[in-house]
Amino acid sequence: MKTLATLILVAVFSLPALASTGKGDYIITTDGQVIVSDLSYGVFNIRVKDSDGQLTKISYAEVVSYKKGDRIFEKKELYAGNKQTGKQVFMELLRQDNGLRLYRYACDGAKCDRKSMFLEPANACKLFVFKGDQYLLEVNKENRETVLDFFSK
Repeated sequence: MKTLATLILVAVFSLPALASTGKGDYIITTDGQVIVSDLSYGVFNIRVKDSDGQLTKISYAEVVSYKKGDRIFEKKELYAGNKQTGKQVFMELLRQDNGLRLYRYACDGAKCDRKSMFLEPANACKLFVFKGDQYLLEVNKENRETVLDFFSK
């Protein structure tokens, strides 16, 4: 009976801890720090609310990668016409297979619908393929079908 009571108490006291990490949002900073918390976006920074309710602001310049809900964003070099632009931007990781990763970049803050992105090319959204940090190609009209077939396996 004591064992049952102990198990019930442990379960009751562990529920708040499980609930606070349920979303699985995280940030990885340039110094390798991983912060698990609730995230919200600001103009110049990401606001992080930890499990204790403490609010911290982290500059986008310090963020390497973050996950919000079921979406993962990683900072990558932006390319235009297969040439580096010198800009680092956050790209959404859409798929990965065999060491290759398909990313989407929404130009000028455009809203890109996840489903239609694979059906019709959108001028405001670009797809890129990377292997690690190495840029391989930008998805265009000529290679779109082949690339999307590869990642839809």
